[in-house]
Amino acid sequence: NYFTRSMCLNNPDYKKFLTGIIGEILRYEPDGLFADGFYPEPCYCPVCIEKMLKAGVDIGNAQEVFDFQKDIVKLFSREIKALAGEERYLFFNNDRTPEDMMNTHAEIEILPSWTWLHYEGFYQRAAFLRNIFKKRIYMTGRFQRDWGDFGGIRPKAALENDVWDAFLQGYDISFGDHIDPVRGINKDMYKVIGEIYSQAEKTEEYRQGAEYVAEIAVLSEKYDDLLNVRNRGAAHILHELHYTFDFIAPYMDFSKYRLIIIPDSFEMSDMLAEKLEKYIRAGGRLLTSGVAGLNKERTGFALSCYDFVKFDGLDESKRAYFSLNNGFVDYGNDNIWSVYYITEEEKIGGTGIKMLNNGGEECASYVSAYFDVMRQGLHGCYYTPPKEKTEFSMAVCGKKAAHIAFEVFGNYGVYFLQTHKILVKQIIEKLMPESLLVCENIPFTSKLSLTRKPEYDLLHIKVSYPEHRNFRAVIEEHNTLKSGATVSVRGKYTSAVTLPEGEKLEICYKNGYTAVRLPEITGYAMIKLTRTQNR
Repeated sequence: NYFTRSMCLNNPDYKKFLTGIIGEILRYEPDGLFADGFYPEPCYCPVCIEKMLKAGVDIGNAQEVFDFQKDIVKLFSREIKALAGEERYLFFNNDRTPEDMMNTHAEIEILPSWTWLHYEGFYQRAAFLRNIFKKRIYMTGRFQRDWGDFGGIRPKAALENDVWDAFLQGYDISFGDHIDPVRGINKDMYKVIGEIYSQAEKTEEYRQGAEYVAEIAVLSEKYDDLLNVRNRGAAHILHELHYTFDFIAPYMDFSKYRLIIIPDSFEMSDMLAEKLEKYIRAGGRLLTSGVAGLNKERTGFALSCYDFVKFDGLDESKRAYFSLNNGFVDYGNDNIWSVYYITEEEKIGGTGIKMLNNGGEECASYVSAYFDVMRQGLHGCYYTPPKEKTEFSMAVCGKKAAHIAFEVFGNYGVYFLQTHKILVKQIIEKLMPESLLVCENIPFTSKLSLTRKPEYDLLHIKVSYPEHRNFRAVIEEHNTLKSGATVSVRGKYTSAVTLPEGEKLEICYKNGYTAVRLPEITGYAMIKLTRTQNR
C-alpha cells in the first residue's frame, strides 16, 4: 500500500526517530496532533518475526499477523498519547472503530471531490460520532482531485459549502492541505480561507456548545457499516424530507428518539430485541424494512409489537412491484412501482419478505410479475411486467411500528426512485406526526437542521448542493432560495434573527409551531430562535 506504507513500528531506531519528530513539534506548543496513516500492516522483518514467535503467533496465518500488528499500532499510539499530554487534542487516522481509539475528539476526513463517495462519506459518520464525542471537526480538503494535488484548488464556493455542512451537523471545520516544500504556503489560497474563517468567526459564540437536535435514529450494526448503500439511502431520504436524525449503534441510548429506523438487514440479537421492546413500551416507534426486524432464524418478527402483520417467509421472487395505497401527488393510486434487488452477483430474491396484513393499515400492496427474471437456459426472460395485486402486503403500519417488505433504503441509495421516498414519508408521518420541522416551498435539495443551547435554538438552512460530473461532486457557485418560503419549528419562540446580519424575521405562532418567513437565501442561512421562558 503506497499510501500508508511505513517502516516497522517494532524497530527501536525508527520509533526513536518518530518520537523525536513529535517532541520537536510539541516544542512549538500546538493545540493538537493529527497522526495520519496509523493503519496496521503485516510485517515480517526480523524484529517482528522474533516477537511474533515469542508471543505464539502463527506467522503463516495472515490474520494472526495482522492482529499482532494492530496491537503494535495501539501500543505506539499510547506512547504518542503520553508524549502529547492530556491537555492537547489528539487524533489517530486509521480504520479502527471510534470506540477502540484513543482520540480526544471526532475528526472526519473527507475530500468531497475525490471519489464517487464524495459527500456521502460525511453525513452518516457525522450523525454517528456526535453521540460519542463532544468536540467534533470536519476536515475537508482544498484539493480538487486527490490529496497532494498541489495544482488543484477548489473554488471558494465549494469550501464555503463544506463549512456550512459542518455547521448543520454541529461540527467545527478545518481545511486539509500540503505545503509546497519550495514555495511554502499558497498565500492567495489562504487569503480566501482566511475570509471564510472570518465569516465563520462571526457566529462562533452562538454555535459553540449548541447540540444537534435529532428526532429519528437510524440503527447501524457497527461503525464500519455506515457507508453501505442502505445507510446512504436512509440518509438521503431523511435529508430530502427535512427530518433531523442521528445514526446510532445498538449500545447507545434509544430513549431520546421518537422513531428508530432499522433499514433493510440487521442481525437481531436477544439483547437488542429486549432493548427495543423496552423502547416501544416507553412510547417509541419503530420502522423496519427488508429482513430487518426478523428473529435470528428469520422465521418471524422478533418483537411483540409486530402483531399487526403475519410473516409468510422470505420473498424469493426476482421481480416484484407494489402499489401505493395512499396515492402520489403526481400520479394516482392505480400506478404500479418497481422493487429493485441490489444484492451482489445478481442474486435477486431473498432480500425481502412475504407478509400478510393482520389488522394494520396497508400502505402499499404487493403486485406480482407475470414471471421471474430468467437469464440462463433456452429462453431468457428479462422484461417482466406487473401482473396483479396479491394477498400479500408490501408495507403495513401498526400503532407502534411499521414494516416495508423490501429493501427500500438500499433501493433508494442505488436507484433513487422517488416513490420509494414517498412510501417512507407516508409511513413516518403516521408513526411520528408533528415533526420538528415543517417546510413550505423549500426544495428537497436543501438541507435543514436545528441545534440547541439553553437560551435559544439555531435553525440552519443550506440551499447550495453539488452537481455530479463523472462521479465527482462539484460546486462552483451557490444556489439561491427566493424570499417567502417558510419553516415552521415545533415550539413557541419570541423572535427569529439571522446571524450574523441581525435581520429580524417575521414569525407567527399557531397550533404548536412557530412559522418563520425566510428572506432570500444564497447558499446558507443561520437563524437564531429565542424561546419563551416556559418552554
